[in-house]
Amino acid sequence: MTYAAEKDKLSRKPFTIIKIEMDTTISDGGAEYHCYGVTPFGQLFYSHDIKNGYNPTPTKMSIASGLGFRGHISVKLNDFSFGDTGTYFGRLLANNPYYLDRKIKVYTGFYDGVTFDWANFKEHLYFIKKIVGPDSKGFVTITAADPLTLLDDDQAQAPAHSDGTLAGPLTDSATGTISVTDNTGFDSGGGVANFDGELVKYSGLSAGTSLVVTERGSFGSEAKAHEADEAVRNCYHFDGLNVVDVVRSLIEDFSPIDHANYIDDTAWNLERDNYLIGDLVTGVISDPTDVKSIVEDLCKQAWLSLWWDDTEQTIKLKAIGPNVTANTAINKNEHILESGEKQKRDPTKAISEVWIYYGRIDLSKDATEPKNYSSLYIDLDADATTGHLKPKIKKIFAKAIPASGGSSVSKLASRILSQNKIGLHEYAFELDIKDADVTTGEAVTVSTDLIQGVDGVEVPTNFMVVERDKIGDTKYQYKAIKTGFLEGANYGVVAPNGTLDYLSETAENKAKYCFIASDVDSKMSNDDDPTLII
Repeated sequence: MTYAAEKDKLSRKPFTIIKIEMDTTISDGGAEYHCYGVTPFGQLFYSHDIKNGYNPTPTKMSIASGLGFRGHISVKLNDFSFGDTGTYFGRLLANNPYYLDRKIKVYTGFYDGVTFDWANFKEHLYFIKKIVGPDSKGFVTITAADPLTLLDDDQAQAPAHSDGTLAGPLTDSATGTISVTDNTGFDSGGGVANFDGELVKYSGLSAGTSLVVTERGSFGSEAKAHEADEAVRNCYHFDGLNVVDVVRSLIEDFSPIDHANYIDDTAWNLERDNYLIGDLVTGVISDPTDVKSIVEDLCKQAWLSLWWDDTEQTIKLKAIGPNVTANTAINKNEHILESGEKQKRDPTKAISEVWIYYGRIDLSKDATEPKNYSSLYIDLDADATTGHLKPKIKKIFAKAIPASGGSSVSKLASRILSQNKIGLHEYAFELDIKDADVTTGEAVTVSTDLIQGVDGVEVPTNFMVVERDKIGDTKYQYKAIKTGFLEGANYGVVAPNGTLDYLSETAENKAKYCFIASDVDSKMSNDDDPTLII
């Protein structure tokens, strides 16, 4: 059997397994498995009543604000006698004093009490943050967080620390071999350095502790004379690179995250090439800065989100823009449960006007000073501006978007307005586990009598799922945000060679690709709406 088949059965019997992965195992089977109820026949699991002691908090996707809220779990287990002396957890912790960030996996699925099959389970990965106990009642509580916690400031920083100083005085135009007291941490292949507030480019390292400087006063900074012993720091920099590639590089090069297993490069590249192909960014980070804050800053400037997908066990990246594939459709008659359905509107979150400062002049100076930018882009939504009593203005200092990034800021502004012109519209609903294949970050089209048009008829509405939370054994609770896109228009990408004409193509390709209308009323030959090229 499989998980997909079991979840559709009326006779399904939910079952939970915990696997603790330590450096030193102590169980006879070489793996620390725990389950609730009766241990399945032939499996080396320890049986505990953990059904009420397993409390997951789901990952919450934060629209265009970076990492959002990371998923956490709390697992409460009973300690027990183990071997001739001592207890299981007492001995396990003694054997593993350095348990921080070791893996703990939760397997949720189904077991009928007769036949055990791992194919009936889904794996959920977390990293251990704290173990409390055993206490006087024999309980042990383990708390853990999803893999993106490894981006926090105490574990992932860019650039790496460097600690050099100038070995002698320097004129404001000197280049070539420049002697410093320590070039540890500098890149042998070249890079950018900060000479006490002046950014310089260097092509590599020279004998001893020297840098080969090729350019002074780089990235708009002022070339100036320096005294001996002034600080020299290696910088992390990106110059005209795609924002998706920079985010990926930060995770791969400066964090302990297993990017080979947890980043789907194909999916990230598709998102980049479909929505962000022209979004090039430039920046210089002089002092060690937590990767989390750098990534979140870039996400806000490109209007994209990053989160851990608990179902697919990968880090997802998504541009907040029009969806070019068909949404999952859910409706109240077939899918949405009666309990838990509600919506919330918050007009205080409305935005009717966007100001974006871009083209930062001097990358060594304050990124929040308007005078340090060469350009200001202002966009407004005429209907929203008229409808609100006073303008709702959002200002963004796009410190990584260069002066040539006019198309990027135009797209950013239009997406922000589309998303927020009427404020926040949040919709909550519940699905039975048989229908709960919808995941965080997925676009859905909802048909419910709670959302009506001016004539009182329900209006199918597009939302993006931002949270998916398992409640009880067989239900999932969802929260979704109205995206503002796909309103009164179709979107698509340019079709590849070999695509058939519109009337001959499949429904899937009609939804995905652009077909240009030829008649005067801007309709397709069968009166369908045309697509907008993005």
